[in-house]
Amino acid sequence: MPQVAKSAPDALADAPDLLAELTQLLMSEGRRGEARSTLGALAALGSRDPRVDLLGGLLDFAEGRYTGAEAKYRRLLTADPEHDIARAFLAESLVAQRRWREAEGLLAEVQGADRNAAAVRFAAELSAGLGSGLFQRTDAG
Repeated sequence: MPQVAKSAPDALADAPDLLAELTQLLMSEGRRGEARSTLGALAALGSRDPRVDLLGGLLDFAEGRYTGAEAKYRRLLTADPEHDIARAFLAESLVAQRRWREAEGLLAEVQGADRNAAAVRFAAELSAGLGSGLFQRTDAG
């Protein structure tokens, strides 16, 4: 007979993935308050899921809280120094804070490591924007 429902422990095992996906969906629809709620539920599960900091950083950035995004990306990089998506997003949060030199260094690291194609592509686009004057830039930072 086919199994109709998962046991409770099996269903709970899927909860982090489901909450992370729901958070991303809500973010894509601009429903940031609800996204924060589902992200809080993911964090409350007790495991140190790196998606909590990654998605939290994206939410902070979308709301203009660049230092909050920076802190979350740095915490994620402390736990996983090779997380190049977090490194590229950290660079983006630094650009928003006009901290150009540090951002450029991080972008070069991402591109040089070449571990994650999406991170490399994002870093290259952000670097190109910096180089083309897309951002109003000063020599500070």
